[in-house]
Amino acid sequence: MTVNVCAFSRVAVPSFVVTTLLLVTLSSVAKSQSVNDLLPDDTGYHRTVVPFFKQHCLPCHGPDDQQADLRVDQHLPNDFLDLVAKGKWGEVVNVLNSHEMPPEDEPQPKVEEVAKVVDWITQQMVRAELHRRDSAIVVRRMNRAEYRNTIRDLIGINFDTAGFPQDPPTGGFDNNGGALTVSPLHLELYFAAARKILDQALVEGEQPPSLKWRFEPDSGDSDSNRVVYDGQRVIVNGAKSRVENGFKVMHHESWDRKLNARDFALPHEGDYVIRIRAGGKVPTREEVVKSADKFLKERMERELAKKPDRDRWIRPQYENDLKHFQTDRMYDYGPPRLKLIQNLGGQPRVLAEFDVAASVNEPEIYEIPCRFTTQRAGITVDYAYSIPKELENFWFQTGDEFARPELWVD
Repeated sequence: MTVNVCAFSRVAVPSFVVTTLLLVTLSSVAKSQSVNDLLPDDTGYHRTVVPFFKQHCLPCHGPDDQQADLRVDQHLPNDFLDLVAKGKWGEVVNVLNSHEMPPEDEPQPKVEEVAKVVDWITQQMVRAELHRRDSAIVVRRMNRAEYRNTIRDLIGINFDTAGFPQDPPTGGFDNNGGALTVSPLHLELYFAAARKILDQALVEGEQPPSLKWRFEPDSGDSDSNRVVYDGQRVIVNGAKSRVENGFKVMHHESWDRKLNARDFALPHEGDYVIRIRAGGKVPTREEVVKSADKFLKERMERELAKKPDRDRWIRPQYENDLKHFQTDRMYDYGPPRLKLIQNLGGQPRVLAEFDVAASVNEPEIYEIPCRFTTQRAGITVDYAYSIPKELENFWFQTGDEFARPELWVD
């Protein structure tokens, strides 16, 4: 594994530049229609409501008498965007629906007349509410993915937005403007992010010297193996995987099979490249069956030696288990899979996970860009080709003699 550095010294960033970058994260979406553009239904009002009020309401709620401090000719304008008027219209609907008005000692309107008035008022209230929602100005922000993509397109920096609050999903989507509200916490995080981004984008002074370290995972198989790089005693642990032709052969995932170089601190913060030379071996179905047959026969012979009288049950079990390896599609293996993990300041992070399609005879160099600070750091290579564990195979999955995709790492 080789690590290259390209780091730059920081430059003071003016506040107006930070503010400009912050504004990239926000966008205002305003409808062309204003709140006052809703036209009242004058026709329905004069055809349905005015005659009803004149006949049943005006005597008690008009110029001559204002019971309950209500005048229907003044306090109930045909304007449902007016919140005060809308509240009074709602009270009218309530008293009509509950038959509180007109009073029992007054002439009662027909049910059809009341229904028409209530329906018209309800329709206007709903119409006004929908208009208010549709015409409201939404000050929205970008979600985390949009922010990351925008910064990359504008500045060319891949900024990690995992530190931002999770975007609330609405209707199954996390980019709904109505849910992407802006809080004081968001503004603080955006200001901090803007400074970090510009610290990377705007540079001055001389470029730090190139740094290149080559970790040899076959140099040791425990944490006691320390190799000196630029005065630092770095742990280079090739674990318990076997070595062939300078390659560490990774057979399965296990805590004691990971390759890692750790306990170092790079002298300069910056963008680095991790290069891994690797290839793979993929066994055929015949090799899988042959390796499984060895395990299964050894088990059968041990059981027969202990209980020879159970021969008629033990041999059929051997045959059934062997058939599993002959027929199950999981043993039509693909290429081995590699997972690269960075540990920076005690926080692990998966940098990449990919198939290694190259063969052992013609290994390839895989490059993974990343960023390091001057905190304590480490790099781990892990085997990531998972095979389901079943009754027929779980007990020898981790046996090195069982055929499965092998990851060869130099």
